[in-house]
Amino acid sequence: MKRKVPKLASDNQAEAFLEQDLSNLDFSQFKPVQFEFEKKTARVNMRLPQPLLDAVKKRASARRIPYQRFIREALERAVASRNRHDRVTVRSVRYREGFVRTVEQCENMEAVEVVRARYRPRRITTLFVGESAPHSGNFFYCGNTIMLRQMKRAVEQTLGESDDFLTTFKAYGWYLDDLVLTPVNHLTRSERKAKCLEAQNSLADRIAEYQPRAIVSLLLGIEKIVNAAAIAAGSGVHPFAVPFPGMGHQAKFQTAMAKIIPKLPKD
Repeated sequence: MKRKVPKLASDNQAEAFLEQDLSNLDFSQFKPVQFEFEKKTARVNMRLPQPLLDAVKKRASARRIPYQRFIREALERAVASRNRHDRVTVRSVRYREGFVRTVEQCENMEAVEVVRARYRPRRITTLFVGESAPHSGNFFYCGNTIMLRQMKRAVEQTLGESDDFLTTFKAYGWYLDDLVLTPVNHLTRSERKAKCLEAQNSLADRIAEYQPRAIVSLLLGIEKIVNAAAIAAGSGVHPFAVPFPGMGHQAKFQTAMAKIIPKLPKD
């Protein structure tokens, strides 16, 4: 039976709900409004930095859509957003039941891989691997996700507080990449599993490039795939795995991280 969107009293509750498996959610409750189906009669010529265009094409290819469509989707989301801070914008997603959810996204809808690249250390000592960026639009390196808050708490409880956690995370040589480079948490279980298996070779190539000294899977469900990718990459590092800190598993995540953080290499 399809689930209805529950009554959510805060942004934190809404974020936790959106981070979980949404494959059995009744999406008829939502009211999507898109320009994509309008006739495309106007043309725009622009110049872009080559790295940004490359990142856009990479994400579009991962979704198997033309990169021009990816850009149109980004423009539409940007039009629907309003400025909030220098680093992020906020857009509202309205549910049929009247609840308004604000979703933080990267400024100007920059491609996730461009933002991620800004925080790539010169030498990666520890590679953290998530399943994918959430379908909600949130992202670890944009500064407001469950994973970021729980990771910050775990690391700072062991290694001390810092004024800029993401910069400190990078200074340690720590880097968070995802197994799948497109969101999967909104897919059915079988589709989600298939996407993860398909991404194994891609992750193996990245691990071979990164040459980390430790690898941490941030979801127990992807541990075997991540470990297989590491083996395929010729990496002999000892793998770690922790539960994802969502929907009641925060304490388990904190306990697991407290045990492995002292063992993780860092600069």
